[in-house]
Amino acid sequence: MCIRDSIRTAYADLLRGTASKYNTELIDRYNFIKESKSDTLVIDELVNIPRTIFVADITSDPKAMCNIFYSQYFGKNSITLKNK
Repeated sequence: MCIRDSIRTAYADLLRGTASKYNTELIDRYNFIKESKSDTLVIDELVNIPRTIFVADITSDPKAMCNIFYSQYFGKNSITLKNK
């Protein structure tokens, strides 16, 4: 992908509102996790995923590294995605 394509993709994410919606989803997710009294959480997957800044998300596997990092950061035993 050349730099022109990257810039075009970034503009598309901004103009379509995908980046803003993604930010709102993440804030809502983090607030839900922080406010939850449960030590084991199963959460919804992200819907608005911008192509320019998204790398990976948690999975339904509690032993996946990303899930473990999320759990440790928020002080929970387990955080996973709902199965589809």
